[in-house]
Amino acid sequence: MSSPEQSRRGVDASEGGGRWVVGIGCRRGVSADAIEGAVREAMARLQPSLAQTDLTVRCLASIDAKCNEAGLLAFAARHALPLRFFSVASLLARDSALSVRDEGLPPPIPTSVAHRHVGLDNICERAARAACPEGILALRKSVFGSVTVAVVDCGVTGASHPR
Repeated sequence: MSSPEQSRRGVDASEGGGRWVVGIGCRRGVSADAIEGAVREAMARLQPSLAQTDLTVRCLASIDAKCNEAGLLAFAARHALPLRFFSVASLLARDSALSVRDEGLPPPIPTSVAHRHVGLDNICERAARAACPEGILALRKSVFGSVTVAVVDCGVTGASHPR
């Protein structure tokens, strides 16, 4: 794929079902099961019942360096979820345009590993925000073993999000 902002199966985040956009960062070679466990645990932090039901996810988002990551692709395929990829340049360009509405959330966890490999930290959070810029950050980057997950709520905008 040559576009700096890529989408598997050509599905835009606004076209999918569900209200959540899940940003994912992972180490190379991580399994689909590890990603699934991380996403379910992240969703349970938002609302315990979300971990036990079918995922109500609009799309998954990550950095373009992960576009061939087998575990990530398998997890997306398993749940028929659109998967969007963003370039480092695209994520950096969006930073200044994104509205940061995360009052009450702890500060992001710095990621020296990701920064060393791609020149950017907090990939999962940045990608989730880029995939749904009108939404609000519901779960800041959380680490689950070799997977990081951040969640943006696209069903609620502005400061009206229940924390």
